[in-house]
Amino acid sequence: MSDNRRIKSTTLTTIMLFVTVALWGIFAAVFGIYDLEISHLFVNQSSIWGNIGADYGELPGFSLICISICILLGSLFENKHKQKIPFYTIIIITLGSLIYFLIIQNYDVAKYLIAIGIGPIFFVPIFYQKDLKEFRKISWVILLLAIFNPLIFVQIIKLLTQRIRYRDLLDIGFENYSRWYASLGPSIEYNSFPSGHTAMGWMLLPLIIAVKQLKWKNPLKILVILIVLFVGVFVGLSRIKVGAHYASDVLFSTGAAFVYTVILHYWFYLTKPKSSLLTNNGKISDAEIAE
Repeated sequence: MSDNRRIKSTTLTTIMLFVTVALWGIFAAVFGIYDLEISHLFVNQSSIWGNIGADYGELPGFSLICISICILLGSLFENKHKQKIPFYTIIIITLGSLIYFLIIQNYDVAKYLIAIGIGPIFFVPIFYQKDLKEFRKISWVILLLAIFNPLIFVQIIKLLTQRIRYRDLLDIGFENYSRWYASLGPSIEYNSFPSGHTAMGWMLLPLIIAVKQLKWKNPLKILVILIVLFVGVFVGLSRIKVGAHYASDVLFSTGAAFVYTVILHYWFYLTKPKSSLLTNNGKISDAEIAE
C-alpha cells in the first residue's frame, strides 16, 4: 500500500472509529431512558423469529471462529495440502461427537457441533488450492474479536453487573428493573447486560474487511455486507423480542464489536506486521498488491 493510500485509509478508519463511538454514546443515552418502554412495546416471548435467533443466532459465529483457528494452524505448514489437516481433524472430531450426542438426544450440544463442523466442510473444497497464509490477517482479526468481545468484554461486564432480564421481571415485578448505568454490582445470577448472543451475531463483521478491496459492482461484496448486517441485526433484535435483553444490552455488544473490528483492521492492515506469523511469512499477497 502506498503512503498516500495508507494515510487516506488511516484517516477514514479514525473517522469511522469516532462516528461509531459517538453513535454508541447517543443511543446509550436514549436507551438509558427508554429501555423498559421499548421492551414493553416490542417483547413477545412466543415470537417464532425471535426464538429462532435465540436458538441459532450464535452458530454462524462459532463456525467462523472454527474456520479461523483451522486456518491459523494450517498455515504453519508450507505444503498447501498439509495446510488442510486441521480442517480434516475438526471434521472427524465433530462428526464423531455429533453421533454420540445425537444418540443420547442432547440436541443443544449437537447444534453447536454441526455449526463447528459445517464451516470446514464447505471451506476445504472451495479453497483447496489456496495457500492459507493468504488468510492469516483476517483469521487473526476474527479470532481476536472473539476473544476481546464475547469472551472478555461481555463476560467481565456480566460478572460486574446485576441487571435482571426483562422476561424475569415479568415474574418478580418491574420495580426490580434497573437502567444499564445503574446496574453495578457483582452477580452470577442476573446477567442481562450486555448481550452475549449479539456479540456472537456480530462475529461475521470482519468478513466486510475481507471483501473491502472488491468493487461495489461486484455482487459478492454486496452479498457479504448484506449477510453480515442481516445476521448481526437479526440476532440483536431477536434477543429483545423474546425478552432476554434490553435494547441497551444489544447496543453495547454491537458497539464493542464495531470498535474492536475497526481497531483490529487498523492494526493488521494499516500498520506494518510485527511478526511473520501474522502475514504470509513476510511475502506480499495478491490482496496486498491490490491495495
